[in-house]
Amino acid sequence: MNTRRKIFALLLCLIMLLHLCACSKKAPKEEAVDQQQVAIGQPQISAETEPGYVTTELAMPEGYMNFSGLQSLGDKLYLHATTQEGGFAVLRYDTITGEWQSWSIDTGEAEHAKIDGFSVVEGAVWIRLFEGYSDNEVANRNFSRKLNYYLITLNPETGEQTCALIDFWRNGNSNDPYLTGFVAVDAERAILNDDETVRLINKNAQVIETMNLPLVGFTSRVWIGDTMYLSTSEGYCAFDADTL
Repeated sequence: MNTRRKIFALLLCLIMLLHLCACSKKAPKEEAVDQQQVAIGQPQISAETEPGYVTTELAMPEGYMNFSGLQSLGDKLYLHATTQEGGFAVLRYDTITGEWQSWSIDTGEAEHAKIDGFSVVEGAVWIRLFEGYSDNEVANRNFSRKLNYYLITLNPETGEQTCALIDFWRNGNSNDPYLTGFVAVDAERAILNDDETVRLINKNAQVIETMNLPLVGFTSRVWIGDTMYLSTSEGYCAFDADTL
């Protein structure tokens, strides 16, 4: 029994001795951390921005209002406007010389008309008019008068104009769909469409042929180089007028 106590006492002394030795050791020094800041380089490209295009405010000619239908053709801009007397005019701005030209439009027999189609090609400005009702007719709810579409062409080089009734469209009180798309093809032909039929017409508003083209609504036209693109139900598609 005494032997066991002696062994236990020796083991206890050994454990305490080892513990004291461990505590007496100094903690290792921590390695110094380099606190030097890293410099971030400056951007090599200037942070200043510049517009991708330069806008120019045009001084519009006096005597006109309600400018609309802006189209470009070469170095010239075309648009239509209303005169102070209530008539219509075509305006052209030369971006090279900075000069304006204007042509008054003869609306023929059209009554209370508005321009609802405008398309420009080399040598011709095409305009579609649609008649409306007078204030008196609207006030009296008298909508019995037959409404008509008219087609006007203008040669901006000679000033010559034509005005013709679009007689294949009967009147606004029938079941005929209203005319929507209107795109000039060249100086002699234009495309006219509603939501059912696409027609190729001449400047006398006579139908040359009906066309199997997927044009619906207010057809728009863009030029990429010398190629004409028309908006269709499937997106913009190239259109070659020489194939007509």
